[in-house]
Parts: sequence; C-alpha cells; structure tokens
Amino acid sequence: MPPIKKKVKSCRENGQNSIQRQLEKSKVENSRIRAGKKADLTTIENIIIAMTMIRNDISVSMKEVIFWKDSTVKLEQEKDIIKSEISEKSLQLQHLENQKTFMLKEAKRREKVIKKKEESLNTFQDSLDKMKLLSPTAGKRLALYENVSDRKTKLQRCRLAINAIKEIVGSLNIDSFLKVFFKYVNDSTDFNVKYQLSDMETFYCKVRFNLPDGFFRLFKKYYKEITGFDVFSSRHDIADIQRNISVSSYYRISTQSIQTKTLSGVLTTVKKPIVQITSLSEVLSQRLSTLAAHNRLRFDEGTGENISVAIAGDKGGDETKLVLILENLEKPNDSRGQLLLGWYNGSDDYQSLKDNMSDVFAQFNSLTEIKYNDGSTDVTRKVVKKVSGDIKFCSALYQHSGQSSSEPCHYCKISISNHGRNVSKLENTAFEDIGTRRTLAEYKQKGNPLVDVDLCNVAIPPMHCVQGLLQKYAINYFVALANVIDSGDPDFPETLEQQRRRVKDLEFEEMTYVQRIKSSSEDKDQLGLILEALSKLKRTRRKSKKSCSSTFCIANSIKRDCVDLDTYQCNGCQEIFHFCCNGIVSMEEKATSRLANNRISCFECDLNHVMSTDERISVVKKKKEDLEDAMMSDEETWSTVNTEKENTLKIIHEQGGANSVRQKFDDLMKSIKCDNYNCSKNLTGNMSRRFLRKEVIDEVVSIFPWSQQLEDVRNFLYHLEFLMSSSDNNLKTPAEIDEIEEHLIGMIECLRSAHPKKNVNVKLHLVAAHLMEYLRQHLSWGRISEQGVEHIHSTFNNLHLKLAPIRDPVAKANAILNYFSNENFLFDCGDIWNT
Repeated sequence: MPPIKKKVKSCRENGQNSIQRQLEKSKVENSRIRAGKKADLTTIENIIIAMTMIRNDISVSMKEVIFWKDSTVKLEQEKDIIKSEISEKSLQLQHLENQKTFMLKEAKRREKVIKKKEESLNTFQDSLDKMKLLSPTAGKRLALYENVSDRKTKLQRCRLAINAIKEIVGSLNIDSFLKVFFKYVNDSTDFNVKYQLSDMETFYCKVRFNLPDGFFRLFKKYYKEITGFDVFSSRHDIADIQRNISVSSYYRISTQSIQTKTLSGVLTTVKKPIVQITSLSEVLSQRLSTLAAHNRLRFDEGTGENISVAIAGDKGGDETKLVLILENLEKPNDSRGQLLLGWYNGSDDYQSLKDNMSDVFAQFNSLTEIKYNDGSTDVTRKVVKKVSGDIKFCSALYQHSGQSSSEPCHYCKISISNHGRNVSKLENTAFEDIGTRRTLAEYKQKGNPLVDVDLCNVAIPPMHCVQGLLQKYAINYFVALANVIDSGDPDFPETLEQQRRRVKDLEFEEMTYVQRIKSSSEDKDQLGLILEALSKLKRTRRKSKKSCSSTFCIANSIKRDCVDLDTYQCNGCQEIFHFCCNGIVSMEEKATSRLANNRISCFECDLNHVMSTDERISVVKKKKEDLEDAMMSDEETWSTVNTEKENTLKIIHEQGGANSVRQKFDDLMKSIKCDNYNCSKNLTGNMSRRFLRKEVIDEVVSIFPWSQQLEDVRNFLYHLEFLMSSSDNNLKTPAEIDEIEEHLIGMIECLRSAHPKKNVNVKLHLVAAHLMEYLRQHLSWGRISEQGVEHIHSTFNNLHLKLAPIRDPVAKANAILNYFSNENFLFDCGDIWNT
C-alpha cells in the first residue's frame, strides 16, 4: 500500500480534526439541546399551565366576545341610523351652503345698504348733536328723581321740565297748557297727585274745621281768581251730602218763653227751643248700620253680643242736654260719637226733666232690641240700657231727693249729714259700708222714675268723684296749710272752710262798723243843723201850724231834706214833739222813744221846767261830743278789723308774698296748667289728670314742712291717682280689679288718718262703698261716664256764638242738630280722609 501522501494525510488529519471538532460541537450542542429540552419541558409545562389559564380567560373572553358581538350589532344599527342622520345633515348642510352662498350675496347687497344707512345716520347724528345742544339737559343723563334730595336740584329739574314744555307748546302757551295739564293730572286715576278735594273730603273739611258757607263762597272765588283752580268741590254737592245725612226730621222743636235779666238789670222775655228726638230707634238703627259698615262696632266681654246704650244728661249754662252713649265703640265717651236726644232751657231736676223730656225717656225705656244692617244682612240684637251722668242727674231720674238730703245716696239708704250737731265725720262714719239697698221697684212704688233701668246699671261718675275728692281732701288742704304757714298766726283757722268763714265774719263785722260810723256821721251832721237852728231861735221865736208842742220848735228853721221831721209822744208829759226839737237824731234814741215806759224825757219836762235855748244847745253839744268820741272809737275798731280782714284776704286770695308758701304752691299749679284750682267747678278732668301724677304730687308735698298728716295726704293722692288711671275704657281682669280694691282700701285708711274731722260727702261714699260692686259687674267704671256730655257744653257755647245772627230759635236749633248729625256721621265713618 502505497504511503499516504502527506497532503492526503494532512487532509485526513484536518478532516478528523474537523470531525472531532464537529463532534465536540455536537456534544456541546447536545448538552445545549438537553439543557434546552429541559428548559423546553419546563416551558411546555408553563405553557400548559398558561394554556389552562388562557382557556379560562378564553371562556370569559368568549362571553365578552358574545357581548361585544351583540354590542356590535347594536352599534351597526346605530351606525345605520347615524348614516341616515349624516345623510340628512349632509342635505341640510348642502341647504345651509346654499343659504350661505345666498347670504353672502345678500350681505354684499346689505353692505351697500348699510353704507348708505351709515351715511344717513351720520347725517342724522349731526342733526341730533345739534338738537342735544338745544335740549333742556344738553344731552346729559340725569339721576333718578327719587334719589334727588336737595331743593336746588329739584328746582333745576322743574326748570328743565318747563323748558321742555316750552319747546313742545311754545313759550306763549305755557300758562294755558299748565292749567289743562294740572286738571288732567287731578282728574286722572293714574296719578295720586291732586289739588282738588272730593265731595266727601270737602264735606269733612267743612264740618271738622267749622267752615261756614260764606267762607266757601268767598274763598273759592278768591282762590280761583288768584290761582285759576278750585280747591273745594261744589257747595251744592256738599249740601246734597248734608241733606242725606241730616236727622233733623227725626226731632220735634217747640219754643218756650223765658224771662231773663239783662246785664243792665232789665227783665226781658225771650223764646228758647225745646228739642226732643221723636224716632230714637230709627236714628239709632241708622247709626249702627253706618258704624257696622265701617267696622266700628265692638263686642266684647263688657257688652256681650248686645247693643249697650246709656242715657246721660247734665246742665251747662242755662241749658240741660240729654245724650245717648253707645258702649259698643272704641271710645264711647267721645262727644262726637254721642247721639243728642234733646235739650231745653232749665235745670236738670226731676220736674224739669219730666216736663220737657218725658217723651224721650219713654222712647228710651221702650228700647228692648234694635235692628240694623251690618253691610250685608239685617241684624237684630238685644239692647242693654244704662244710666250715666253726675250725681244730681242720676238722682233726679229716680226722683231721689239728692245730695242735700239726710240719705244722699241714690244706691242705698245710708245716713250722711253735712250740717248740724250730727255732722258725719270721717272718723265716726262708716261711709265705706252699703246701707239698705234701693231698688227700681221701690222707686216705682214711691214715685214715678223717668227711666226703667236697674240701679246696678247706673254708672258711678268717675270724673266728678275724682275731682270732688281731690278738691275737698287735697287741694283745699294744701291751700289752707299754706295760708296757716304764711299767716304766722298760731290761732289762724286750720281748714279752708274755717278760713273762708273767718273772712265772712270779718267782712260782716267791718260792714257793721262802717254802717255804725256812717250813721254816726249823719247823726253828727243833724246835730250840727239842730245847733244852728237853736242858735237862730235866740233871736226870733216863731210858731206855725207845723210846729210841735216844743216851746222852741225848730221845724220851720231847719233844713228839712237833711233832718228827720218825724214826731213822737213823750212818755212823761204825753205831748207830741219833733225828734229834732228834742235833739233826738240817732236810730237808737228814736227806737227807744217809741217804747212804752221809756226813760227818754223831752226838753219840756226833763228838769221839771222848760229848758231855755242855751240849755238845749248845751245838751245837744254834749250829745255831739259824745257821738264824736263814739265815732273815734268805732273808727279805731273798724281799722283793726279791716286790717285783719285785708291780711286774711291777702293770705287766702292773693297768694301771699313772693317767697310765701302759697305763692310757691300757686306757681306750681300754674306750671301744670291748673290755674283755677280754688273751686271744684273750675277743676276739669284734664287738670285732675295733670295734678294726679306721682312726680307732681311729690313736688307739691315738698313745698310744705313734713308732718304725718301731710304724708297721709300724699299716700291718699297716690291711691287716688291709681283709681283715676283705672277709670279708662279698658275692661279689667279679676287681678286688676283686686288691685283696684287694694288701692281703694288704702285710700280710705289714709283719708281717715289725714282728715278725721273732715265731713263725709256722697262722692266719697259712692267710690268707697259702691265702686267695687259696680266694677266687678261691668269690668270698667270709665267706659261709660259723664265726660262726653260735659264736653258737649263747650260745643254748645261755641255754636251759640257762631249762630248768634240766627234769631229764630227753631232755625237755630235745626242748625245745631245738623252740626251734631255731621259730627256723628264723620265719627261713625272713622277717619275717612285718611283712607
């Protein structure tokens, strides 16, 4: 065998090496493959696990796929709808594109038009600018008028408005236009501004301010000539309202002749009216209808569902007036709301009331129910009747003898005396007790009462009672105390009644001495004439038929108009002599000479011989000297009495000196407008209210030095002030009534302690004994009172002055009735001017 070539051998080695390398590579690759297989197995296991998980996920995903397939179907449907809408929108878009093309063309056309308009607007703006310069505000914007507060700006606005009106109507026509414009504004319902009053407003103005017809006529004429406007409605329209509400046809007016004395003392006969209502129920029904229509009627615990009325009366001046008070009102005591029943000239005693007003009382007594219209339907209600007025009037209605009797209370039979030995004093009289009660049946049995009203419905007069207690037990006490302090006299009378009695006694004593001095002066003059006549008889002695039995008769030589020429018979010689012939001039000697067995002798038998003229002259001169001495003594006594009287009067009436207690008290009373405090008749309700305030009471008491009596009077006034305040229109609760009773008891205790020696009057008894009983039944003692009828007196006085030119008493009475019917109507309607 041939040797292997080196090249071949080399190739073989290289091949083996290559195979070895390949083998090694394969081994390595196998190792790698084995490792990879192992990894692949692990991977396969993981894949199997993953596939298991994927299967689970696929099952879930399949559900989702199914859901999404369903959703896809829905979306396809929605897609179809959207395609349809897109198609429609495309059509619309195409339409809009067409419109846009049209509008672009139109815009170009309008730009041309706008350009022309702008040119016109610029031209107009130039004109407007020129007009602004000519306008009232020069084109400026003004603030709202409601925000303008200063007067200067408001006046500027007025000038701007006037300038604007001038531009509209022309400067020459501005006045005539403004008249028409104001008339238009006044008549238009679109504005609240007006210058003319309506018919009812004019009527209200006429009645409320007492404007006479003459004033309307002249004022309307004057005002229209000055301003061109008529502020009032027609007088004829007002007269129509007056005729519609007048109730004078429901009254009967007659006349009576009365003798009166003029200021000069001449008696003259004048005619006075007697006015009586004839249809009380009808007039009352009309008033209730008006009140109900204006929601003015009130029904509460005090009235119930009834119509409560009270008859009241009083004498003021020469006239007695009767009124009807309606309790179903907010202010029953307002005189404008009280119905005038009638009036007459005369007193308010029983007989006068019966003679002049018996028909009125009969109508009042017959009121049991009343029918009226409340604005929608007719209403019938029961009428409760009451009585109001001062004590004299209430007593007269029941034919009671009055306050001056021994049993002055018209509610009960209590004995109260203000004179004599058995005078009733506060310390020994149980004035707070109720005596045997009087009844309506008892009054009817003994007499003929004018009203058919139970006594429990007779009101206690609060104003008169408070004024009477205040005057008698407080003001009189303060005045008397001030007088005692100012006098400085320990014997000066303590009470005002005693002080006034002292003045009267001093005046009487003074007049006694004045008359005595006057008579002595006349006697002295007569004695002088007698001496002159006796002196003449020394030269001549004459006898005549007129001579008396005197040897020296001076009847013919003495002045007969200055000397009494009466005669008398001498008790000694039984001759007839002239008084002057025996030197008798005094009233005492003349009276004694006429007595039987007198000791006055004549000149003929005095010394058992006839006296000569010289002896007679001596006797007369001695009489004259004695008379002069007596006159001097009387004059000295008169001077003492006069001085004492003047000092007392100065203390009582002239308020003492500048720093006197009385002057301080008087100044304080004037400061609270209680000037006329010296008489209870001058003390009004308003004055009592002003005085009965705690601060005023304390100020009054502070004027005087402290004493227990003064402190008791202070507490008495505190209680009286509370009682007066409680006499208002309000209904009282049980607690308030109990409080009033406590103050009443306190007032009685203080009064007894302060004035044990003072007399009891019937006003004190009414308050102390009967007030609580009345208050618990009616819940108020001021809701119905005498206050309204008292105010009517002043209204009557004003009307008498206003209607003085009317001489016919009937016409004057009709005018008064119209006045009160107007007042009633306006009261019933309420504040119509404010609605």
